[in-house]
Amino acid sequence: MLQTGDISPVGSIHEVLKGITDKGALHAEVVLVQEETFSVEGCDGTFIREQSRRKYGVARVLTKRGWGIEVTDDISPEGLQKALDRAVFAATLCGYAKLHQLSSKIFDWGAGQGSFVIPERLPPTSLSPSDFADFLSKIRALAIDVLGTYYLSSRTRMTYRKISKRVLGSDGTDIYEERPFSGVEFEVNVKVPRRKVLGMGFRVGSVGGMEVMFSGIIEQLVNNCAGIARHLTGARVLNPLWRGKRLPVVLDCDLSAMAIYKILLEKFTSDSIFVSGQQPTELIGTRVASEELTIFDDPMLSNGYGSYAFDDEGVRTRRKKIMEDGYLVTIINTKLHATLMGEEPTGNGRGLRSVPHAIPGNVYVRSKDWSLEELIEGVDLGFYLHGVRGVEIEGGRITIKPQIAFLIEKGEIKIAVRDLTVSEEISKFLNGINGIGKKVRLYAHTEGDIPVGVGAPPLRISQMHIF
Repeated sequence: MLQTGDISPVGSIHEVLKGITDKGALHAEVVLVQEETFSVEGCDGTFIREQSRRKYGVARVLTKRGWGIEVTDDISPEGLQKALDRAVFAATLCGYAKLHQLSSKIFDWGAGQGSFVIPERLPPTSLSPSDFADFLSKIRALAIDVLGTYYLSSRTRMTYRKISKRVLGSDGTDIYEERPFSGVEFEVNVKVPRRKVLGMGFRVGSVGGMEVMFSGIIEQLVNNCAGIARHLTGARVLNPLWRGKRLPVVLDCDLSAMAIYKILLEKFTSDSIFVSGQQPTELIGTRVASEELTIFDDPMLSNGYGSYAFDDEGVRTRRKKIMEDGYLVTIINTKLHATLMGEEPTGNGRGLRSVPHAIPGNVYVRSKDWSLEELIEGVDLGFYLHGVRGVEIEGGRITIKPQIAFLIEKGEIKIAVRDLTVSEEISKFLNGINGIGKKVRLYAHTEGDIPVGVGAPPLRISQMHIF
C-alpha cells in the first residue's frame, strides 16, 4: 500500500469497495484527504493571519440511478465503511440517470497506480510573521510610490493550500498525491473626482510554497497595476452615443484567458455537452473558432496554478490539445463521461467533495507573433480592455467587463474609459479572433474551490457590442 504521510492507510478498503460493486454498483471509491491552508492579508493598518488543517474522507458510489456521496471526518476503516453504506443509500434516492446500459466494467480503463509529490522550497512554516508583514508593507509602499496623492487604499492577500489525497477505487485504483499551491491577490483603490472610488487588481499563483515572495514578479505586477490605476483618475464615462455600436476590441492577457476558459467550460467539456444533449462525436473535428486559435490543457505545467499529476478520480493526467487552428480535437472528460463517449479518460475529473466534473488543469492559448502594440495598430476605431472586473456567459453570449478601457483611434491609444462592458455571441467571438499576441501570462482562477491556471496572450476580436 502507498504511504500517505499523515493520512492513515486503509488495508481492507479495496475489499469493501469490491463488495459494493459485487452487489450491483457500477463503481465505488474512497478519497482520503488532508488539507492544510494558510493565508496572510494586509490592508492599511491591518494584518490578518489564518491557518487550519483538516482530514476527511469522501465515499462516492455510482449506481444506475446516479451518484451517492458522503463526506466524513471519521477516516477509520469503520467510519469509511459507514460512509460507503450511506453513499449507497444516497444513490438510491437519485432520479433515473439513464445508465441502465452500462455494466460494472464502466471504468475498465486500467487502474491508476502510483504516487506524486510536488516539491516546495518555502512552506509557510519556514517564514515568520514578521517576514510576511515586511513583504506586505513593501507592496503597499510600492503602490503609494507609484500613485502618490492619488493613492487611497490597498489590499494584498497571500494564500497557500496543500492537498494530500489518496484515491482508492473498486477498479483497483490506488494513487497518492501531495500538491501545494499558493496565490497572491492585490487590489489598489484610487481617488477620482466627485469622491468616487475606483480600483485595479490582479491575481497570480502557481504550484509550490511561498517562493513567489522572493521572485520579484509580484513587485513588477504591483508596479504595472498601480501605473494603470493612475489612468482611472482621469477616466471618462462612456459617451452614450457609443452604446450599442459593434467595434473591434483588444483584450489584455487576463481578460483573454478568462474569456477562453469560460467558453471552454460552457461549450467544450463533457459536462456541458451531455447537459446540452449534443453528441460528442458530432463535434470532434469540426471547426468552432478562428483558424488563429489553438488551445492546450496541461495539468503538468511546472508553474501552473492548477497543476496536478492525478485527477480526483485517480487518473494520470497528460498534456492535451483541445483546439488546433480552430478545430475541436479533444473534449476533456470524467471517467463516467469517457465511458459514455467510448473514449479514454483525459485526467480532468476534478472535485473532492462532489461528483467529479470535467475541469481543466492549466488551459492556455498558443501564442502567435503579434506584439500588443501591433494588435492595437491594426484597429482604426475600437477599444483596448485591461483587467478582469467580470467575465460572464449567459444565453449563448459572452459578456466582458474590464477594470479600465482605452479608446483606440487610428491605431493609437487615446482616452481612458471606465464602466465599459462588451458582449458578443460565443460563436462570433471565437470566429472573430483575428490577432493573437506573443506573450502569455497565467492567471490564477478558482472554480469553486478547485484551482485552475488560465493563460493567454492578448487577443483582438473583429467586433463586439459596446455598452
